[in-house]
Amino acid sequence: MREVQAWVDGKPAEVQYAGAAPDAVAGLFQVNVRIPLDAASGEVPIEIRVGTASSQNGMTVAVR
Repeated sequence: MREVQAWVDGKPAEVQYAGAAPDAVAGLFQVNVRIPLDAASGEVPIEIRVGTASSQNGMTVAVR
C-alpha cells in the first residue's frame, strides 16, 4: 500500500490505521488519525493523501 498522510487544521496528524473498513462493503477505505493537540476547535479542514492522490477540497472535521 502507498504511504498515507493526513493534515488536520494544516498540521500533520498521526495516521493510526489506513485500510479496509471492517464489516463494510468491499472497496471502502478507512483512515483513523489522531487530532494534533494544537489543532483549533470547531470545524477545521482535513486533508488525506495516499501516495500522490489527495482528498477533495473542502473536507472538514469537527474538533472540540
